[in-house]
Amino acid sequence: MREITIAWLRERKACASGIADFEAHFGESAPLTRKNLLEMPENAEWLAAQLLDDEALEEYDLACSKARDEYERQRSEAREEYRRVRAEALAEYERVRSEAWAECERVQSEARAEYRRVRAEALAECDEEYERVRSEAWAECKRVRSDAMDEYGRACAEALADALGLNE
Repeated sequence: MREITIAWLRERKACASGIADFEAHFGESAPLTRKNLLEMPENAEWLAAQLLDDEALEEYDLACSKARDEYERQRSEAREEYRRVRAEALAEYERVRSEAWAECERVQSEARAEYRRVRAEALAECDEEYERVRSEAWAECKRVRSDAMDEYGRACAEALADALGLNE
């Protein structure tokens, strides 16, 4: 076989997405060449199972397993490097976050202290003003009460004088 066609793919029950990718890339057919295989490497394993006899498929699997082992080695190294870098980044994040949190706590503490100071001053001013107004009101009350008491006393004395029949 020197050419792959859409019909050939369908006869071998290729998946719908594989057929669609092939058609989008090559159209109805494409010659079986190294260049074409390398343009769609994701389909190599499926094509190998369709095109190779048992002996050739065994050699193909051996070649692929070496490449897969190398891929897994590189992937493992990359994961370890990622974990190392991630751990460093996380440690730096925690350090910076901790410093920022401490600064936040310090600023909040200063703000609370300032609030308490200002509140205490305001309450003291309030207490002073209240005492001044209360004192003035009490003095006025006592004056009015004293005037009223004097008037009451005079009225009672007048009543007593009248009751006693005293004219002067």
